Amino acid sequence: MSEILLSLNLLAFLFHNVLDLVNDMYQKVRGNLGTRKRFFNDIRALLNYVWFQSWNDLFIFILTEGEKRESVNTSKKKEVKKLIITRKIQHLSQKISPNFHKPE
Repeated sequence: MSEILLSLNLLAFLFHNVLDLVNDMYQKVRGNLGTRKRFFNDIRALLNYVWFQSWNDLFIFILTEGEKRESVNTSKKKEVKKLIITRKIQHLSQKISPNFHKPE
């Protein structure tokens, strides 16, 4: 039994190291949250209260600090960068002028 648990633990460690090397979204989330411990604590807390359809949705939620979520194909780097930039611009514009409304 202990050998199985050890194998699963090593597999999980390997999986996270591979993600850290090749997945841009994972790298950005880890960069924003800092330590690996905080990363997993935040994921654990979010999954207790919010249901996500995919890991991509979870990562987008973390990167956009909980703003309205949109599905994005994370294999397309341009879409991810565009979404992150759009969210940052919206966030900054709300900080600068929170009462500003676009004319209809």
